[in-house]
Amino acid sequence: MTLGELAFACFVFARIDSGAYERLLDETGEYVDLSKLDHRLATIRWLSAWGVRAIPRNYHNAPSDMSEQLKSWYESNELFDHGRNLQELRDNDLDSVGDAYKNLVKVRYIGPTAAAKILFAIRPKSLMPWDEPIRKELQYNETSQSYISFLRWAQVRIQEVGELCKKHGFEVIDLPKKLGRPNSTIPKLIDEYLWVTITKQWNPSKADFERWLVWSS
Repeated sequence: MTLGELAFACFVFARIDSGAYERLLDETGEYVDLSKLDHRLATIRWLSAWGVRAIPRNYHNAPSDMSEQLKSWYESNELFDHGRNLQELRDNDLDSVGDAYKNLVKVRYIGPTAAAKILFAIRPKSLMPWDEPIRKELQYNETSQSYISFLRWAQVRIQEVGELCKKHGFEVIDLPKKLGRPNSTIPKLIDEYLWVTITKQWNPSKADFERWLVWSS
C-alpha cells in the first residue's frame, strides 16, 4: 500500500460514503459511551447504516433487549484508555480486546462484523472494523484470535505508512487532514482503503495511476 493508493481509496470513500459515521460522531461526541441509552441507539442506527441488516428497525429509536445486552457488555468488559492508538497496544491490551470480542458476539444480532464495528466505535484510535470480504481476502476467520491477528497486521501497515509519511516530510498523525478525512483516525483510514480495494474491488494498478497522470498533463 503506497500513500498514493491510500489517498485514492480515501478520496473514493469520501465521495460514496453515506455519512453514517459522521452522524454517529455528531450524536455521541468524540467517544461512544454504551452505558448511555442515546449512545446505544445511535450506535444501533449506525450499525444498520453500515450494513448490519438483521437489526429490527424498531430497535433504532427505543430501548430493547439488544440495547440492554450492549450496556451489560460495555460495563463488564474493560478496555484501555480512549487515547491509546493502535501502535501503542501491547499483548495484554490485545488479550483484553480478544475477550471483549468473544463476549460481544454473544449479544443478539451481533456477529463478527458488527462486533468489530462496535469495538472500533468505542475505541476509534486503536481498533479496526472489518467485514467478510476483508476477512476472506486476508485469510482470517470469525474468531477472536483472527481479529487480534488482524489488528497486528494493521499495526504493521500503520508502521509502514508512517515511514512513507516521514519520507514525504510529515508525520502519520497529520495524514487524516492531508487526505481530507479529518474525522478519520489512522485505523479508519486503513479500513477505508480495505473497504474500497477489497470489499468494493476498486483497485487500480500503479500503471493506471501513471497513465492517468500522463493524461492529466
